[in-house]
Order: sequence, then C-alpha cells, then structure tokens
Amino acid sequence: MIRKASTSAQEVNAIFREEAEVNRYTRIVGVAEDEIVSANIIVDSRASVIDPTMTQVVDGDLVKVMSWYDNEWGYASQLVREALRAAAQGEFATIDHSGRGSFVTTSENHTKPPQAQAHQPGREHMMEPRPECLPRYPGSGRLAGKVALITGGDSGIGRAVAILFAREGANVAIVYLEETNDAQRTQDLVEQEGRAAYCIEGDIGDEHFCRRAVEMTVDRFGRLDILVNNAAEQHPQPAPEHIDPQQLERTYRTNVFGYYHLTNAALPHLREGSAIINTTSVTAYRGSPNLIDYAGTRGAIVAFTRSLARALIGRGIRVNGVAPGPIWTPLTPSSYDEQKVADFGKQVPMNRPGEPNEVAPSHLFLACEDSSYMTGQILHPNGGEMIGS
Repeated sequence: MIRKASTSAQEVNAIFREEAEVNRYTRIVGVAEDEIVSANIIVDSRASVIDPTMTQVVDGDLVKVMSWYDNEWGYASQLVREALRAAAQGEFATIDHSGRGSFVTTSENHTKPPQAQAHQPGREHMMEPRPECLPRYPGSGRLAGKVALITGGDSGIGRAVAILFAREGANVAIVYLEETNDAQRTQDLVEQEGRAAYCIEGDIGDEHFCRRAVEMTVDRFGRLDILVNNAAEQHPQPAPEHIDPQQLERTYRTNVFGYYHLTNAALPHLREGSAIINTTSVTAYRGSPNLIDYAGTRGAIVAFTRSLARALIGRGIRVNGVAPGPIWTPLTPSSYDEQKVADFGKQVPMNRPGEPNEVAPSHLFLACEDSSYMTGQILHPNGGEMIGS
C-alpha cells in the first residue's frame, strides 16, 4: 500500500498514468486527502504506457517508473520506483511531497528475500526481485560516437553500465562467460536505447580470448574508446585453509590477469581522451574474512589502477576505478546461501544492498569528459561506509 501525504488525488492517479515497467502484476492503493485511489499496474516488456483500468496481465521483467512531475523527472522517478517495489512486497510505504523535497520510507528494510543459485556465474533472469539496471535520467550525449567494451556486461553492474553508456550515445561490446540468456537481454536493452550492442562469449582469464575480444570489437565498430574491466568471481570460504591452490589461481586469473590482458590488448587502439575504468570492491579497503582471495584481487586492482594511471597519463588516457559496496547482482545468490542473501546489505549504514543502476553513474562519470581532471582515483558507491580512497 502507498500512502501519499500532502498532495492531491489527481497526483496520485498520475502515478498510474505515466510510463512504467515493473517485474510483476501489482495492485497499488494510494490515499490522498482521505480519498482512496487504486489501480492495477500492468505493463509490457517495452515499458508501454498502460491504461490502469486494464485487467489482463502482461509479464515484464524490469523496473522503470517515470516521474509524475514533468520538471522533476529523475528524482520523482526514484521515489515512485521505491514505492512500487515496497507495495509489491506488501510493505507499508509513505511518499511525502512538500515543495521540492520528497522522501520514501517503508516499515521494513530493503534487503532481498532468501534465495540461492547453485552455479556461478549466476543468472540475472533467475533472481527475485531482478536487479534494477535501467538509467534514471534522460541521456545528454556525453558518450556520443564512442565505443565501449564492457566485461561482465551481461548482467548486474555490467548490464547497467552498458545500458547507461548506450543512453549517452555509445555503442557497446558485451563480454560474458556463458550466460547467453542474460547477454541477449542486455543486447536488447542497449538496442532499445538506439545504439548497437555486440555480444562476445569467452573467458577473460584466457589471454588469447582477451586479444580476440578486442579485435572483434574494433572489427565491428571501427574503434575503441572506453574499456570497462568489470567481470569478477568470488568463492567464499569459512577459513583461509579452505582456499585451495586451484581456487586461488582461478580467482586471480579472472579478477586480475583478465584486467591486465584486456588492457594490454586494448592499448594499441586507445587514443588521447580514451578512458579505462576498473571495477574493484569495498573489500579492497575493509577486507573480508570469508573472501580473502577475492579481497586480495580487489586490492591488486586498486594498485593496478593507480599505477596504470601514472603510466598512461602522458598518452592522455585516464584510468580510474569504482569500488562498490554490497550490490544486488547475480554474484550474490550464486555465492551465498539463502540466509546470507536475505541479510545481504544489512551491514552498511543504508541498511540495504545497492542496485546496479546506483553504481553505473560512477562508471559514466569516469568514462566521459566530466572527469577530465581525474586519473588514478577510485569512487565509492557503497551505501555509506566511510572508506579512505
């Protein structure tokens, strides 16, 4: 249920008239000035505008809600999306709007329901709720004419980055290990933004594949401007003794060697003004007793980012990184048991896991000219943890 205070019933009704895309059939009840307003939210996978009086159910698989205030598109979009999600989970939600200030609260925290996947890498299409990957704001051409190669681009943070880059005008090459269903969905979403997507399947731990992926990208698009090293794997263990040599080597091969191999393959094609963005992790800064090898790879990537930035500054190529906190991606249910998934994100001040589309803007900032005076730096979308960069 949504209770909307300090506004009119007409504004509540307008929530249901705007373009929306949600991951389930949802019944919303709004209360405004003691007048009850209800509607069935029914959408299709292309976020068509739907008449709230319709009674048939059309399956959708994303969350996208647009503002009911024409001049506050992005801010109100976030508020309505939070309210819809809370209502879909049966929570009590409040939206208060007075002047230009708005907020959403619910009676429960925003952690995710228990779930687990037996195979890594995980599958985004099997998650419930599915991660939020769609951008919150209209594009402004900040990457117009650019080409980006994104590893792990099939799902999670990589998917959100791919869509956001496309919205800003870039064509995107998506490198993924084996999750073809998710990769094809990402390709569809990029193409819905009016840009081209190219899916490349393979293991970034293999140096020869990394070189081939870069060559395929340049052959398809004629150039390469942005490299996003994002793919990673993790395998929690209860004690250091449980990390065997095979796991150690595999984790470093994907999380460190893959970044090196792709960077070396990309450098001949990058030019002045190009950017490299490396996704690392909050675990590089605070450590993780059950992810010792993973945290070690993330710390290595921080040092790699800083050193590479110094090495390439004379070529006009900027190198920066993003260190997310707990983010709702397929890596979570494919790494942990159901109870740990249900508790995921509780440890941060915001008391919830972040969504991929809350991380992707950091990558965009580092990829475009807005960050032209930054190199060797790490951004920290982590839910409020105080981390020295």
